[in-house]
Amino acid sequence: MKDIHIGVVCDQFGNFDRGGAEVQIDNTLEALNRLDGITTEKITSDTTDIGRFDMIHFFKSSIGNYFFMEFLKKRNIPYVISTIIYPENIIFDIIKYNLLHSIPVVKKISSLKFLYYGWENAEMLFPNTSKELEFLRKIGVKTPAKVIPNGLNLSEMGVGDENSFYDQYPYLRNEKFVLNVGRIDQRKNQIRLVWACKELDMTLVLIGNNLDKSSFEEIEKINYSKLHYLGPIFDKKILYGAYKACSVFCLPSTMETPGIAAMEAAYFNKPVVITKYGGTHSYFGNHAFYVDWRSVKEIKQGIEFMLDKPVEFSTRELMEQYSWDKISEMYLYEYQNILKRS
Repeated sequence: MKDIHIGVVCDQFGNFDRGGAEVQIDNTLEALNRLDGITTEKITSDTTDIGRFDMIHFFKSSIGNYFFMEFLKKRNIPYVISTIIYPENIIFDIIKYNLLHSIPVVKKISSLKFLYYGWENAEMLFPNTSKELEFLRKIGVKTPAKVIPNGLNLSEMGVGDENSFYDQYPYLRNEKFVLNVGRIDQRKNQIRLVWACKELDMTLVLIGNNLDKSSFEEIEKINYSKLHYLGPIFDKKILYGAYKACSVFCLPSTMETPGIAAMEAAYFNKPVVITKYGGTHSYFGNHAFYVDWRSVKEIKQGIEFMLDKPVEFSTRELMEQYSWDKISEMYLYEYQNILKRS
């Protein structure tokens, strides 16, 4: 039996503002290509022969993919979508999507019709959390779906070295600090985290790109002396060392599904404070403190509670089930079943 050849479509500009979706794509493809019976290839502007692919996998719901999806439909080439969609204001968006989709005149002129076309003509949808799937169902998407989680590259986690982190940032040695890893922007909500740490008089370390200059300027205006912005850290030995060194990891975003950085912190058995929105509970269960991102008070409470909470459970064991190798096997199983039906 010949190998399944999967064409992969992702945001061509994603690496300019690299985040969880890009990490998910790269690790998923690496893991899939390690399996027998499957090969993958990213589709680019240089790709000319679509017929050699058995299936196309879109990573992220995007209006811009509409014309390609329409072309695939005409050519009878099946496609699937890792939806990667969850609104920041879920009640408002459920109303908006249903309204725009259900009124014929509005549906005709609304750009959301392109998203619905993609979802409704896909062979299968792959949301990252049950909450994401629940959202899709509430806005009328009936396409078969399978929740396939985000993952961790467990093979590289062992390189983390706390001393390497301290050697690079010696002023943090022997310091209790809150850690946040993620690009600096409105969705990641670092500004409220800074306010919470300032009110707690707690050292805060931020790691990540600051391409959203307005968000970074807002943070700088707070003028908190115990805030340390380290920029992006690409050396995994030092980055994972930061996780080992921190006292609490906090990701109070407007939503996460579930935030790979929080999974990495949990792998190192660090207390996690995280947004309650986006399906985070599916990953961390009762082993994290969940906050409303709008509330500086809740973020403070979460940090205080998790800082003093005794370790009673190894969250590393919880995270080990999310290896990319296991996740790639889930994808392969679904691909094979879809192609059998086609």
